Parts: sequence; C-alpha cells; structure tokens
Amino acid sequence: MSFANFDAGAQKNKVRIKETDTERANPDSDLLRQTSLILSSFVEDVSLFGKLQQQLGTKRDNDRLRRQIESSISKCDLQETRLRQATSELESNSYQNDSPNVKYKENKLLSEASRILKNYQSLKTTYDEKISSIKVKEAFEHNTRQANEAALDQEQHNLETETTPLVSTQIQKIGDKQQSALNQAEVSYHSVLINQRSEAIQDIHTGVGEINAIFKDLGTLVQQQGQNIDTIEVNMMSHANNNQEATHELIKADNYQKKKRKWSCALLLALVIVLVLVLAIIS
Repeated sequence: MSFANFDAGAQKNKVRIKETDTERANPDSDLLRQTSLILSSFVEDVSLFGKLQQQLGTKRDNDRLRRQIESSISKCDLQETRLRQATSELESNSYQNDSPNVKYKENKLLSEASRILKNYQSLKTTYDEKISSIKVKEAFEHNTRQANEAALDQEQHNLETETTPLVSTQIQKIGDKQQSALNQAEVSYHSVLINQRSEAIQDIHTGVGEINAIFKDLGTLVQQQGQNIDTIEVNMMSHANNNQEATHELIKADNYQKKKRKWSCALLLALVIVLVLVLAIIS
C-alpha cells in the first residue's frame, strides 16, 4: 500500500467525538476526547514522516532532508508513546463504563489507533531498509571514486617522473588494489541487500503464519456457533412438543370441567325435587 493511500485513508478515518452535555461531565468522555486528539496529531506527524522519507534517494536528498526525517521520527516516537499510554488507560477503563454509545466510540478509536500504529511501524521498517541501502550505495560510490582518484594520481605521478617499465608494474598493482577494493565494496553492498531480503521474507513467513492462526481460530468459532445453533434448534423443537402436550392437557381439563358442570346441575336439580316433595308431604 502506497503512503498516499495510507495518508488519505488515515485522514478519512479520523475519529471525531461528538460532545454532549452529559459527556462533558463524564471522565470517560474526557479520556476519549484526549485520546482522539493525540491520535489526530500522531496521524499528521506520521503523514509528514512518510512524505519526507519518500524523497530519500531522489534529487532532493541531502543532509537537511535527513535531519528533518530524524526530527520527524523523534516526534513520531514521542506521539507513539503518548498514544500507547492513552489507549492502555482507555482499555483499562472500558470495563467500568456501561454506556453503549461510549463503548462503541472506544472500540472504534482503539481499532483506528492500532491500525495507525501498525502503519507507522511498517513505515519505520521501510525507512530503515531504504536508508541502509542508500548508505551502502553511497559508501560503494565513495570507495570507487577514491580508488579512481588514487589510480589517476599515481599514473600522473609516474608519467611526470618518467620511470622505467617499473611504472607498468606499479600501475598494475594499483589497478589490482583498485579492483580488489571495488569487489569488496560490491560484495558488502550485495550482502546487505541479501540480508534485507532475507528479513523481508522472514516477515512475510511470520505474517502468513499469523493469518493461518487467525483462520484456524475462525474455523473453531464457526464450529462452536454451529453447535450453538444445533442446541437452539433442539430446544425449539422440545418447546414445540411441550406446547402441544400442554394444549392437549388443557383440552382434557376443559372437557372434564364441562362434564363436571353437567353432573353438578343434575344433582342440584334432583335435590331441589326431593326437597319440594318433602315439603309437599309435610304440608
């Protein structure tokens, strides 16, 4: 990902906290706003660092640019420390807050801070590799230039003194030394490049391993969710069966109540008749 895309994405995804009267009196909201301000300042510093380090190796590369880059790195490191402290404090206080709105903002802010910190570390790694490669190249060119100048000076000196065939031997020796110095510088340069590429390959291998672990964890979560869904389905079926049995029992109870009312009415009617007959006989 180019730094231009990172810069645009970082500016687009800046976390802005909306202040309300309730949040102004909430310490968690104050910490949230403070962390957001630190993150915004850190994004600006990282953006400047990325733009400066892109100029390395170009026509604009000079001592002044490298001093600016070193100053920018120091400032970014300071902001990184402040941001890590703020996010750590925010994470430790997140369990004490019950507001869903504040928790959502905290999670969003922590996620954005983690992404920006990773991008900054990636930029620093790129810068270290780039400046190391440039310094090796400069050293190689400097050694080559010195060897050429030494050879020219020696040749001119020999021509001026008009030496014998010994001059050819000395020139040959100087040429051999020059070639040896060039070969040694070239070997050192390529050795540094090989080491850098080896480290990059190792980082890629580590990243692939982390991605593999993430997919394994994801598979485990999917399996657990599937088991939970099966359990829910079984519970729903059991609930449906229980409802059917309860309905059947209610129907039986209703029929029993109806029969009971009929017999109660018949018994009451019989008692009334007997009572009337008894009263009639007595009278």
